[in-house]
Amino acid sequence: MSDLINFPIDDLTPEQMQFIQNKLLAKQTYDLFNKFENMQNEFKSLKTDYEILKQTQQNTIEVAANSLRVKQGRFEFINQGDFGRFFSVSLSSVSVGKLLKIVGLAQPSRRGGTVPYRSVVGKYAQVTANGTYSVTQWHYENCMDKIDNWLKDNEYFEQFYSIQDEKELKEFVDELYESIF
Repeated sequence: MSDLINFPIDDLTPEQMQFIQNKLLAKQTYDLFNKFENMQNEFKSLKTDYEILKQTQQNTIEVAANSLRVKQGRFEFINQGDFGRFFSVSLSSVSVGKLLKIVGLAQPSRRGGTVPYRSVVGKYAQVTANGTYSVTQWHYENCMDKIDNWLKDNEYFEQFYSIQDEKELKEFVDELYESIF
């Protein structure tokens, strides 16, 4: 370094000084390019690590959600009370009704009751008339798929399935319902 400080530049011609300046700029550019390339490679590595962690987290959430659903597949129509009991953290039939309304399977109503939209009867619900009243039953698997998709689309999936207390889950559903209706 001291040789550079004591380098006799007074004896150089303008062409020689230009040549030295070009060499210095070329070296600086080369060094900066290498640093930039190293940063890009490090960024790619971090991005890959992030994607792996994100996928692992998503898999963990899916496993947790599935563990909170009924252990055996339910491919038949059931009433709202049974539907709510199939969660590891039970939901009342009223909360299940609110959840079905939130995700768009049932019509919102202020007087109570859970009435499915006509468009969902068949795949998601069946209504049977018994004299002066009707009985609505819900297809567990189809409805749970719809609920899970809605929760994911609206970024409530993880929050919903992380709740381990019945009262907290009821409050969560109530707050969702009030915010939408």
